[in-house]
Amino acid sequence: MRARPQVCEALLFALALQTGVCYGIKWLALSKTPAALALNQTQHCKQLEGLVSAQVQLCRSNLQLMHTVVHAAREVMKACRRAFADMRWNCSSIELAPNYLLDLERGTRESAFVYALSAAAISHTIARACTSGDLPGCSCGPVPVKWGDRLCAPLWK
Repeated sequence: MRARPQVCEALLFALALQTGVCYGIKWLALSKTPAALALNQTQHCKQLEGLVSAQVQLCRSNLQLMHTVVHAAREVMKACRRAFADMRWNCSSIELAPNYLLDLERGTRESAFVYALSAAAISHTIARACTSGDLPGCSCGPVPVKWGDRLCAPLWK
């Protein structure tokens, strides 16, 4: 079965957001974006903290994804804090996004974890929003599963 173009486009957006040396996690500053902010016009992309110019261009061409991206940034913050809640390094430095301390600007275990977590979160959040029908430009949705002689809705919803 062939992947739908909209799904591929959304996941390519997620990968492009992660590109760039030391820029890959600056987008986590989007977690500070107020929930009430309407991201429905391209000029709003310039107002978002943490996006470098290439990411602002991605924002402009993919406005429908930006609420999902902001949600992903918030999820990264929560997951990181949970994972390191009782440790010496407790993810507090990611709250300084987009201006990180050296622990996240160098090739440390902590930065590797935050990069991996943010890549997984953005991909998962976009895929989940797509399959649940929350993204208007995404044509994928729940696929019925054949169970015996019946078609059933997916269990992961």
